[in-house]
Parts: sequence; structure tokens; C-alpha cells
Amino acid sequence: MNIEAVALMKFLGHSSIHQRFDEYLHAHEIKRRPKIGGSTYNPYIEVKKQGLNIIFLGDNESNEKGILPRSRGGYIFSSLDIYVKKGDGFSPCLGSLPFGLSRELTQVKVRDVLGKPRHVTSDEEWSANVDFYLLQDLVVAIKYTDMQGGAISMVDIRLPDSWARDHGIAPKA
Repeated sequence: MNIEAVALMKFLGHSSIHQRFDEYLHAHEIKRRPKIGGSTYNPYIEVKKQGLNIIFLGDNESNEKGILPRSRGGYIFSSLDIYVKKGDGFSPCLGSLPFGLSRELTQVKVRDVLGKPRHVTSDEEWSANVDFYLLQDLVVAIKYTDMQGGAISMVDIRLPDSWARDHGIAPKA
């Protein structure tokens, strides 16, 4: 069963043990949750075949980053990577993209749809071309395949944190 990124986004800010979130993940055959076991802590639920990376932060990390959880629990669902293009071992996500985005949009067209970004990272050395928006109280990073913004490679949706506040993407808490 395919996971819809738009439906999954509604759980951002909830803990891995939040009942509705837990039920949603189980219904999509995702049983593993982040936990500290021995010396390893894996904050990722990688659904590579569906192009989704579900990322959690522990309570201490959430507090340090100034993230406000929406439910109690040890691990907060803090961000979701949606791979639009194949990369890092992830297949492209085949489901709907949020916020009126579509796979064929260039950076110019994304800006027509979403408006002027609140912050831009453009670094030729690292081939990083990323527009940052605040949409529905979430930080949305649109990463492009090249420095010219020829196509979207990934959409990263996350809870506002101190970095986003410091860079003027999200309002001060």
C-alpha cells in the first residue's frame, strides 16, 4: 500500500507513539520505530521504494532545536523528505506532492506557484540550490537538480526550528 506524503505530513510534530500516527504507520506495514538500542540510534524510517524518508528527533534534540512537539513521546516526527527524483538509494515518490507542486516544475515555475522564497541557499561548490518557504506553519525546502533550477529533486518538509527562525524562514517563537 502506497503512503501518501500529503496524508503523512499531518503527523509532523507527533511522537512515534501517538496513537493515530502509530495506527497510520501500521496500516502501511511500517512497524519499526526509532529507539535507542545498544550504541545505535536510528532516527530514520526509510521507505526507499516509495521515495519517502521519515525523520525523528529525540526529546533532547527537539528541545535543543526549539521544536515544539504536538504530542508526548520520546521521538518526534520532525521532517519528511519526499524524493521527486531518484537519489540516495530512494526511488521517486509516485504519490501527490503537497502545496500544488508537480514533478515537472522548474524553479521559476515553483516560485510562480509558491511565491518568493523566504530564504535561498545557492552554493555552486556543493551544487546546492534550495528555496525555503513557510507554508501551513511548516518549513518547506525545495531542492533542485541543478544550479539553474531545471527540476525539483526533493521536497523536505519540517517543523520550524531555531535555524529556520534565525534565517527568517519561520517567525521567532
